[in-house]
Amino acid sequence: MAALTWWTALLVLLVLGSIATVVVIERRSGSRPGTDVDPTKAVRVIRIIAILYAVVTVLGTVADALQRLLSDAVSVRLPVKPFWPSLPSTVEVTGTTADVVGGGFVHAVVTVAGLDTATRVWLAAGDALQGTTNVVIAVVVVLLCTSIIRRDPFRPALTRGINLTATSIIVGGLGWQVCDAVAGGLASSQVLRATGWSLDTAEVDWTDIRQVIGLPMEGHEWTLDFWPIWVGLALFAVAAVFRYGQKLQRDSDGLV
Repeated sequence: MAALTWWTALLVLLVLGSIATVVVIERRSGSRPGTDVDPTKAVRVIRIIAILYAVVTVLGTVADALQRLLSDAVSVRLPVKPFWPSLPSTVEVTGTTADVVGGGFVHAVVTVAGLDTATRVWLAAGDALQGTTNVVIAVVVVLLCTSIIRRDPFRPALTRGINLTATSIIVGGLGWQVCDAVAGGLASSQVLRATGWSLDTAEVDWTDIRQVIGLPMEGHEWTLDFWPIWVGLALFAVAAVFRYGQKLQRDSDGLV
C-alpha cells in the first residue's frame, strides 16, 4: 500500500481548490438569467471518486496489516550503516576509472522471513496509520462535496472536518514514519546482527568478482520528513477561511 506522500497531500489541496472553484462558478452561473449550467456535476464526480478511494483504502489497509502480521515473509525497508562492498587487498580490478572512497548504501527494501511479533506489530501499525489518514481525508472530501451539492458549503461541520484532516495528516504522517523507523531498526538487528561466521570449505571459489559482496552492519534510520506539518498547517488555514465564510453567511442571512 502506498503511503500518503507529499504528492498525495498536494492532491488533497488541489481537490479542495477545485471545490472552491466550483463554488465560485456556481455562484456566478446562478447570477446569470437563463443559464442551464449544473456546476455540481463535477462535485458529484469528485464525491464518487472519494467514496471509492475510501472503500479501496480500507480494504487495502486491512489486507496489508494482516499480511504484516501473518505472512511468513514481509517486505521491509531495512536500514544499514553506510555500506559499500570491499574486495580483498590482493584483488586488482581493471577497467574502472573511479573509486568509491566514502558513503554507500544506507537502506535496502527487502523481503524478510522470521521477524518477531514486535517488529510485525510496528509494521502493521504503520500501515494502519497510513490507511486511517487516507480514509479521513477521503471522508472529509465527501462531506465537502455533499455540502456543495446541498448548497450549504460553509457548514460548521465542514470546518471541524478540515481541522480533523489537518490533525490526521500531522499525527498520521509523522506517526507512521516513526513506526517504520522502529520496525526497520528491529528488522535490521535481527537480520544483520551476526555474532560469528564459518566456512564449510577451506577456500571459496569465486567465478565472478560481483559475487564478492560482503555483509552490511545493522543500522537505524531516524530521519523524519516534516511535510505533514506544513500540509496540516495549510489545511488549518483553509479551515480558517471556511470559518470566515460561515461568519459572512450568518451576516448575510441576518440581512435577509
